[in-house]
Amino acid sequence: MLTSRIWLLVLCLFAIGCKSQSERELQAEVDKLSVAVNALRDAPHNQKEAPTESLRSIPCVQASACEYKQICLQAYELHQKSTQATQEVRELIRAGATDPAAATQLLKLGERELARARDLTARCVELQGVLERATL
Repeated sequence: MLTSRIWLLVLCLFAIGCKSQSERELQAEVDKLSVAVNALRDAPHNQKEAPTESLRSIPCVQASACEYKQICLQAYELHQKSTQATQEVRELIRAGATDPAAATQLLKLGERELARARDLTARCVELQGVLERATL
């Protein structure tokens, strides 16, 4: 009688401690995505293309992992695009090759895009934390 109760207790504890297949899949996706996002985040501004492609190439199946991936991609792609455009406008101004009023409008657009990229980046970090804690 005591032995069967012990086995039942062991089985219950084992069942509680085990993750389901979908939980393990989510954890694997989040782990891969987090490594790629961290590499992208840590890359210098002028060297984010390769880490962006690396993140883009990681497949995802779980909805929450796919949302995380998409938000992070949007954030860093918008950041890259806006900083590159801003730099190009500044170079045109220095060379005297553009109308100052038009350049000012383009710079303002770039600043708005950078602000949007900041918001998306904050969301990316938030999702990363939520998913990493959920898969512990």
